Amino acid sequence: MKRLLCLCALSLALLGVSACGAPTIQIPVGEGALAYADIKAMYAEARAYLTIACGLKKIDVATCARFGQLDQQMGVVDLMVRRTIQDSKAPVDWGQVMAIMGQVMGMAIKAGIGL
Repeated sequence: MKRLLCLCALSLALLGVSACGAPTIQIPVGEGALAYADIKAMYAEARAYLTIACGLKKIDVATCARFGQLDQQMGVVDLMVRRTIQDSKAPVDWGQVMAIMGQVMGMAIKAGIGL
């Protein structure tokens, strides 16, 4: 889990995202695509574990329902990021990406899943 949190922090640093930064940032498309690939891989791993944990009823129903909502949101965000990778003029709300990731990782920690 520490590896995952460090990778999230590194991804944020590479993207130039900070809590008190400017409302928009610009990064080279290639760097953004690579950072997002890392984020997406972490999400896929957490998603797989949480899906199994929900199926085995190792997590409460409310958490599983919230995970389902976050998974749908991540699908929308994924399309937004992919559109930006294809057309660098399209905006990405990296704060939204990281907010979803933070919630999903919190659920993984709650479920005792060490990624």
